[in-house]
Amino acid sequence: MAHSEQYERGLRHLRQAFPDIEERLSDVIPHGELGRRTVEWIYADLHGRPQLGFRDRELVTITVLTTLGGCEDLLADHVELGRKAGLSAEEILEAILQCAAYAGIPRAIQASRRAVRTLHDQGA
Repeated sequence: MAHSEQYERGLRHLRQAFPDIEERLSDVIPHGELGRRTVEWIYADLHGRPQLGFRDRELVTITVLTTLGGCEDLLADHVELGRKAGLSAEEILEAILQCAAYAGIPRAIQASRRAVRTLHDQGA
């Protein structure tokens, strides 16, 4: 099945961080309609906007996922994306610490635990 131009733009954006995205796609993006819309809307449309760069968007995403709580698997994916986008381990952990003041200590602890484990797995 051929994909839309919008979907292909989203994949091009994801390839910047993951050159092997086609091989990893089923592990990172959900299947079916939700997966297609995730690639098209988030990675083609939102990430394609010039107002924020990839690095800044990943920092925002990490803080939002920390604040939401219960998103630790997605948080781990975005910690990895954030590192590939140029965020340091210290910046990621500092952003999570900042969330503690506004989202609560328990959510920040859960996010910090997952981020530290992901950063450790990456050798950071």
